[in-house]
Amino acid sequence: MLSRSDGTDVTKTTPILVQRARELIAAGCETQLAWSLAQVDEAIRRWPADWGNELEVLVGGDFLPPGSDLVHKELRITVYSQPLRNTTVFGRALCVLRVRISVTTHSVRDYSDAIRRLNVLLGSQAVASWGASGIVWWCALTGMIKGSRAEPFGSDAATFVELLYRLPEQTKHRVEAALYWMREPRSHLGEGYRLDTVRAFTSYWTAFECLVAAACELVPLSKPSVEAISALAAKIWNPDRSEVDREALDRAYRMASPGFPVQARHALRTFVPNDADRAIIECFEHTDERLRLHRIRNSISHGGARAEDLIAEAHLAPREAELRRVVWGLLSGLLNKVA
Repeated sequence: MLSRSDGTDVTKTTPILVQRARELIAAGCETQLAWSLAQVDEAIRRWPADWGNELEVLVGGDFLPPGSDLVHKELRITVYSQPLRNTTVFGRALCVLRVRISVTTHSVRDYSDAIRRLNVLLGSQAVASWGASGIVWWCALTGMIKGSRAEPFGSDAATFVELLYRLPEQTKHRVEAALYWMREPRSHLGEGYRLDTVRAFTSYWTAFECLVAAACELVPLSKPSVEAISALAAKIWNPDRSEVDREALDRAYRMASPGFPVQARHALRTFVPNDADRAIIECFEHTDERLRLHRIRNSISHGGARAEDLIAEAHLAPREAELRRVVWGLLSGLLNKVA
């Protein structure tokens, strides 16, 4: 059975989409990524004929409509001034406008470039308003490429809260912070217009850092021995050498102030011993450096991955799922210590 990561049998959905996913899998693509890319291809295939060589999106938020249509020649974007009424996409947005973005072809590449230009415009608008007003967009092609899971509110929450409050006070505060970051980025189904994979990845990594800090408080890293410190000091300040031993100096710095990778390895091996090796490889030691979760996080922080880009989101989705597995594993390990 060809299935999604949640076990859904996708052979009951669009045959063209299924065929495309099978082609990608046969070409060596990981199953979840193949499904995501096939969804993107299927979305572009449904490009409405009346759009011509333009992509139509709705922009909603806390702003007032312009006095006349706005044409941004550099971005090849037209913003229509007539507000749209009774749209269900943005709920209670103060204003919703129709926007058209010129494209050359109906392709994933041109769609991604159009959204890049749209984000330049919306980002500029956010700067112009000093970040005082919310602004989001929705496109009929891709607005429904997302999923969610409905559970009865409060189910199993009481048990979790009881375990949480058994933790030491400072550790509890760090876990509470992690819980916020695990909840905050995920859009609900009513916000189907928001692609949230990049936001979810960055937030889950922040949650991971909170949990690692909590773990290192519960079981601190072992302190270096006096002998080890003395040996390094002798290397650094050896009077027989004309220069400082930089390697020894670097080791001494890491010994005195271990970085996050060292702390994370300690936390995982202490609280998730049965899965620590796999989690450490996924985070820091994957043979393909591009897939290391730590490297992905750094890449996002330095502009290496664009949010709301379909291809970037599709490639990131399997790694975001892996990061969630690591975070949930460490959270469970922490709470099992006080269960």
